Amino acid sequence: MKGIARTNAFRVKDEVAFRTWAYSLHLKVRVVRDSQYRPLFMLSPGSKLKDGLFPTTRPPSDTGGATSVIDYAKELSAHLEGGEVAVITYSFVIQPDCVGGGAKVITWDGRSVSLNSNQIYQMAVDLLNLDPDKLRLAHGNGLPLFTGPAGKAICPPAGRPTRTI
Repeated sequence: MKGIARTNAFRVKDEVAFRTWAYSLHLKVRVVRDSQYRPLFMLSPGSKLKDGLFPTTRPPSDTGGATSVIDYAKELSAHLEGGEVAVITYSFVIQPDCVGGGAKVITWDGRSVSLNSNQIYQMAVDLLNLDPDKLRLAHGNGLPLFTGPAGKAICPPAGRPTRTI
């Protein structure tokens, strides 16, 4: 699987502690400035993360022998300045005709919500009052990647070409 991921720009409480945490996960830290020249931080996968996505676990070498799951809502929120929100967005390709993606929104106080591709497309169908049969998205291995109302597949009809997003 190959992907791409990044965050929006946000403020942190302690730049040194934030960078230490990010670098421990092999994340790249980018700094941009707001209109008053205050720093805003963005994250993306570093060069050691070959799949282009944020890691989901820490390697056993970093945890004394056991793999541990990274809780971004807990860990990243601990670094966010009060009132700040971080959004991790990602997309990936499993096969040339099978794509996916989503977003995770994390607040300074530890709340979070995750949306995957299925949910994003379902929201588009609902909010824009679209006919799910007209929204044709890529699928792979004969299994639709995206589903519509009541689990109905949102994918091209048999014999129609697929398109990736």
